[in-house]
Amino acid sequence: MKQAALIILVTLLVLAGGSVFLSRQLTNKTAAPGGKLAETQMPEISPELTLLPEVTQVSVGDQVVFTVSITAGANQVIGTETYLNFKPDVLTNVRLTPGDLFNDPEELLKVIDPVQGKISYALGTLTPKVGNGQVFKISADLIASPTIAQNVLTFDQQNTKVALMSADGQTRYDEQQIKVIFKEVPISVLP
Repeated sequence: MKQAALIILVTLLVLAGGSVFLSRQLTNKTAAPGGKLAETQMPEISPELTLLPEVTQVSVGDQVVFTVSITAGANQVIGTETYLNFKPDVLTNVRLTPGDLFNDPEELLKVIDPVQGKISYALGTLTPKVGNGQVFKISADLIASPTIAQNVLTFDQQNTKVALMSADGQTRYDEQQIKVIFKEVPISVLP
């Protein structure tokens, strides 16, 4: 059942991407006076992804938990494709669990590279939800203090994407129509 749902979700995302392309090609042009086509601007949607630690002051040896949340206003969230970077010399035993945003999320991609310090995690649903909630949680063991004041876990902002169904009923996934706003709250490691 889950495999069938996954195939349907991937097919919907592919079709949505194609329909977005076609709709941009067809609807971005309107007839100007004289019968010539003129470009029109597609509305931009700006959901906000937040990376927030449950506790901001921790000690070496603690388990740390971060939540990735989304605020998407009146838009329905169909899925997220999230990429994060972490300090593998500071965080270990990284684990991912879906949050409460989707009722029955499908894990489309779940890769944790403990050597490179990279997380790739994609969740989707066949029943979109009006978008405010926890997308997923990241838990890890803090094994060392960062050598300089820096976030131990950050978004890969260039690759992270959100799939939405906007209030006007259009599915949007490409970075031309969706400008994700990123917020990160760092942790402080106590001596």
